Amino acid sequence: MKEEKLLKAERKAANELAGKGNIDVDFEVMVEQQKQKVGAALNHISATQMNICICVRKRPLFEKEYQQGEIDSVSSSNPKVVVHEPKVKVDGITKYVQDTNFKFDNTFNENENSQDLYQFSIRDLVPTIFDSGIVTCFAYGQTGSGKTFTVNAITKYAINDIFKVAASRKAIEFSLSMFEIYGGKCMDLLNNKNKLQILEDKNNKIQVFGLEERQACSAAEVHQIIDYGHSIRTTHQTAANDTSSRSHAICQIQVKANGRSQGKLLLVDLAGSERAADCQSNNRQRRLEGAEINKSLLALKECIRALDSKSNHIPFRASKLTMVLRDSFMSSQASKIVMIACINPGTSSSDHTINTLRYAERLKGDINQLYSNPAAVGYLPQHQQNNIVQDHSMLNDEQMNDQQRIPKPQVAPQHPSENQPKPEEKKRGVWGNNNKAAAAQPPQGNAGAKLNKPVYQKKPSSNGSAPTQNSDNGDYSFPQSVNSPDNRKKKQEDWNYLKQTLRSNNLMNGENQGGDQDQLDQNLLTFHEKADELVEEGDELRSKHLEYLKEAAKLLTEEGELISNVQGFGNEEYDMDEYVLRMEKIIKRNLEIY
Repeated sequence: MKEEKLLKAERKAANELAGKGNIDVDFEVMVEQQKQKVGAALNHISATQMNICICVRKRPLFEKEYQQGEIDSVSSSNPKVVVHEPKVKVDGITKYVQDTNFKFDNTFNENENSQDLYQFSIRDLVPTIFDSGIVTCFAYGQTGSGKTFTVNAITKYAINDIFKVAASRKAIEFSLSMFEIYGGKCMDLLNNKNKLQILEDKNNKIQVFGLEERQACSAAEVHQIIDYGHSIRTTHQTAANDTSSRSHAICQIQVKANGRSQGKLLLVDLAGSERAADCQSNNRQRRLEGAEINKSLLALKECIRALDSKSNHIPFRASKLTMVLRDSFMSSQASKIVMIACINPGTSSSDHTINTLRYAERLKGDINQLYSNPAAVGYLPQHQQNNIVQDHSMLNDEQMNDQQRIPKPQVAPQHPSENQPKPEEKKRGVWGNNNKAAAAQPPQGNAGAKLNKPVYQKKPSSNGSAPTQNSDNGDYSFPQSVNSPDNRKKKQEDWNYLKQTLRSNNLMNGENQGGDQDQLDQNLLTFHEKADELVEEGDELRSKHLEYLKEAAKLLTEEGELISNVQGFGNEEYDMDEYVLRMEKIIKRNLEIY
């Protein structure tokens, strides 16, 4: 007992010397003991071996967080993640640590950099987009967990590799578009945040009307365009993060050969999720944003689950996010999905880290089934894996021998300034560029030249949308608004499907934690269904009001011209009957409008 007290006193003195005096030494020791029980890491698996790859990235704690008393309470040992959550028993005195275990396709700890993550998530999938494939990469997690930083780094590596592959092919062109979904509205990040319409054509394909595409001839031009798009993305200060991303940002890189689409890469930086406790001090607008974010994340989860289970129905109409990503779920082309769950290892974020990992865990039915496949990267027979894990669980990290470890590529420890944003950064830079004002300048020269779009001979439909071309027969069809009666019916079917799926999962899981979460999701879904109806009705009301104002302005102009003709100088001859007839029509139309 005396030795333990002495060791704790020494640890506390060392922490104070290092500027970490607020750390609870008891919990720090307990967490370290639990970490020693976690087995050694296996090698990573290439994302090419699965259609849906779930990865987890743990960011390092920053110096500021250590000073605030945070403890690194997460162990990431591929393919496992263990959350060591400090707790106090009901007596208010006894301290203990509760472990929650998860298993994923690939996990990356704080000593593995963005290039390691890219290597096993996106790099081997790049050739797919040149062979009629669609690759979609999501970054999900708590606000402040490093999602935007991770997506920016992956985008940088992916663009460089895309142009390397293109160099060996002929007549390859690239078109780039970026847009965000904020508060249920879609806005173009490359065209002054102009509002976009999400329409559905007769072939049930989603068209984003008004989206501007830019052409790029080099990786540098693509970087410049993306920097500009990220610089004007919607961010707001919340109780949890000074520059929290409040929108879903989608970057689409389309590959074309001889004018025909070959494939595309979609990089989606999902909006930061927050705990309910963190949202209490937010204003009404931030809380409404949070509700919209949660709804779209819930719909995304069910779409990926339906895709994984090979369901006949994908409920993509349940949110704007899943609608614009319809091709990722339902395309006849080869489709690959990578989900990167970013987590904060601090003890104060343990509950949200667990929620993030549970969300990622439910996206896929059989995690790591390919570890039993001899063709998998770093494959070892199951009995050898068990022996190694058992041996390592009995030893401290300092006692482990290099010969005892499973061969794993050596990774140099990263410095926070090299691979993670600094905690004091208030403005978001792109790939280490903190000068947001500089990044906000529109691309210069030929970078991001607008693509020439076909001139349609048919007139636009009444809702102002342009026709889309049927690639098979050259015919043009007019997309319908997502609020049309037919699409509303389909959307309601998707809502009902989500409810039924969640209800079935709840019955299967029984009274375990997963069942409780699914029940919560079901209640949340019902709430968002009603809220979504109110938002749509409000949008429709504003749209009709605008139409009426435009028509009233036309009628006023027509009325002015009529008066001018009747009272014109030198105009002694005019048809009073025609004047009365036209005025009668104008008055009747005004009465119909108002």
